[in-house]
Amino acid sequence: MEHSRKYRAARAANQTLNTLVNILLLIILAVCAYALYDSYRVTNNVDRFNVPDEDIYSTFMQLRSENSDVVAWIRVDDTNISYPVLQSTDNMSYLNLNAKKEYSAAGSIFMDCGNASDFSDSHTMIYGHNMSGERMFADVASMSDESYFNSHSTGRIYLPDRTLEFEIVAFVRADSNDTAIYGVPHNTEESMQKLIDEIDRLAVCQRSSISTSDKLITLSTCTVTEETGRYLAVCRVTSETPAGESNT
Repeated sequence: MEHSRKYRAARAANQTLNTLVNILLLIILAVCAYALYDSYRVTNNVDRFNVPDEDIYSTFMQLRSENSDVVAWIRVDDTNISYPVLQSTDNMSYLNLNAKKEYSAAGSIFMDCGNASDFSDSHTMIYGHNMSGERMFADVASMSDESYFNSHSTGRIYLPDRTLEFEIVAFVRADSNDTAIYGVPHNTEESMQKLIDEIDRLAVCQRSSISTSDKLITLSTCTVTEETGRYLAVCRVTSETPAGESNT
């Protein structure tokens, strides 16, 4: 009798263990399947926004009505950079979420949480992954080539009430721990001068000088080869026009 009880107990424990192993295997298979699906999305540009320039403003406003974290749209001329700009209360949320708040390895283009969402700060930071297939901010990294930098110099930020035209004035290789650059918003003349001095010191390519009265927008992406290494395209706002007057 005692032997029979021990046998049944051992058998029940074995069945329980087998069930747990099977559940674990199913979870692993599900994770692997999703990883393959997400890889497919990245490889096949599922999250790329193929929006003609003339439709950017209307597309931006539609996305904004669906997700209030959509604060702008960025377009860099003659590149693949044409994306909504998101902003959350932290700088982590949109690393792996798209504009619809769905998981995506490519994440989103997003503004530093310390910046004013209306681009009224003296210096605004915008982040994006350096993805394969010339996606997200991969074209920022391409500006390390001087000829590419020289042939790509303009772009726009679309906002609900106005459009900002900008010129890319410098390409910089920096470190993400550099507070002289990443300590946004730099709304004092002293902090702006420190920022400018750091840009001048680290610039790989530079189109023109910068002054403390300039309004700057910096596009930041990783270097891939260094954990804290960053590529930056420093942009100067050259003009502002009301929304609807210059949407292309």
